[in-house]
Amino acid sequence: MSNPVFVDAEGPSAEIASCWKREQPSMEHAIMQTDEVIVKERACQSKDRADAGGQTDVPEYSCDGEGVQTGGLEAFLARVAPMMEDQIESNLKSHAFEGYEVEWEEQRTTVVHLHTLTRPVSKDQTPMPVSCVSWNANGQTLAIGYGCMDHQDLCSHRAYICAWNLSRKFIKEDCPDTVIESPACVMSLAFHPTDPGLLASGSFNGGVLLWRVGQSDSSPIAENVLSRHGHREPVMQLTWMYDALERSHSLLSVAADGNALMWSQANNLAVPTAALELTVGSAARAGLSRGYKRGRNMGGTAVGSFSKDPGSFVVGTESGGLLKCLVNFSEITARRRGKDPTEPPTTGLGMKVTFAFEAHAGPVFGVSCSPFARKVFLSVSADCQLRLYNTLRASPIVTLEPSPAELYSTAWSFSRPLVFAAGTADGHVHVYDLGRDRVAPAVRLSTFAEEGDKRDKTAQGKAGQGKAVYSVAFNHVFSELLAAGDAQGSVRVWQLPSHLSLAMAGEEASLEFMSEHQ
Repeated sequence: MSNPVFVDAEGPSAEIASCWKREQPSMEHAIMQTDEVIVKERACQSKDRADAGGQTDVPEYSCDGEGVQTGGLEAFLARVAPMMEDQIESNLKSHAFEGYEVEWEEQRTTVVHLHTLTRPVSKDQTPMPVSCVSWNANGQTLAIGYGCMDHQDLCSHRAYICAWNLSRKFIKEDCPDTVIESPACVMSLAFHPTDPGLLASGSFNGGVLLWRVGQSDSSPIAENVLSRHGHREPVMQLTWMYDALERSHSLLSVAADGNALMWSQANNLAVPTAALELTVGSAARAGLSRGYKRGRNMGGTAVGSFSKDPGSFVVGTESGGLLKCLVNFSEITARRRGKDPTEPPTTGLGMKVTFAFEAHAGPVFGVSCSPFARKVFLSVSADCQLRLYNTLRASPIVTLEPSPAELYSTAWSFSRPLVFAAGTADGHVHVYDLGRDRVAPAVRLSTFAEEGDKRDKTAQGKAGQGKAVYSVAFNHVFSELLAAGDAQGSVRVWQLPSHLSLAMAGEEASLEFMSEHQ
């Protein structure tokens, strides 16, 4: 059978139509909702529990000596006791570790510039000078007072007190933590010695005010401003003095009107509790009476009080005089208890001048009493001299001239009895260490160091760049910190090296010896 053969062929085509394409599907939208879910909350509490303690009986021990063999111990003590006694006696006589001080922290060898604090002002405003600075009782807050020095009449400026808490981790140097508006230029500040939030201020118009730093209300908690029994001229300096009878602190103010006034919180500064006119009087001494009439008032410009002798203070005057004064707290207390507390005191009651020292040739701008010795103090003046006095001698025991410029401020270290600082009109802070050198300063700090330079340099600025340093203050808690305020409205805070801030053995004795035998 032969194979079939397939060939192409053409014929009619057939088409089969689709039936489902002609039918359009139907759709409908619908919404469905489940039933509302009901939720309920229930609370449960466990059963009450109680704690109870138990104590076993104290066991009774007794030792009757039976079975205890002491022969070996007695033989050992008899053998080593003589050697131990000889060694202890030898140690008492040895000078091998005399003067050795244990170093509990890492030693700092350089001065470090920590902060430059400034109050923000608008571009068209001139920064107001820093007139005063003060550390609070815990050493963490620094208060800064701003005030002009060249008034022609009563002050009408808007002045401020700013405070920075330097213990914060992040510090805004141009944004204070507290801003207080003062009714007049601030000339003096003094934090309370034990209350970290209580701050006293003295104004150009003679006002004495108390503030509570850190409160939302910036109004003074007590004030005496332009009163008949208060100051009539700028309150140049303030200091707190301890009253052992009342176990409290009183505020002492010294003003350019020639009066020293004592104030108490008990009467909200309504009237002073004691008053003293600063006159030459019967206390005139060599150099002080020259050019002055007996009985004439002398404007007060500076004051310092002795922490070792709570009733004594020293006043500096615009005529260059230095007066030692004494407070009789017994007399003040007796008067306060026997009379109306709002009645003003009789001048000279409760305070008196007891001694006068050899005067400076210009106004005294700063006085600082030693926190270690009860009869040693510093003074600085427009005559460019820094003097160290013993209160038992009229003439100074040490005279230094750190700069050809005027000296505006001075402060004593709270940790080193032989270390102190002085601020000058040409923008420097001279830090002296009399234990190392009695002529040249140990460190000279500048208020015109390069911005952003954290390691401060000694004076290397160009002539004329200095900014007068009106106030310097050591921190009494963190002894390595030193603050200085200048005429351009800035306050610099430095960290001093260890050899200027850590106490050394025998320094107090050295200061006493120097004050008595110099």
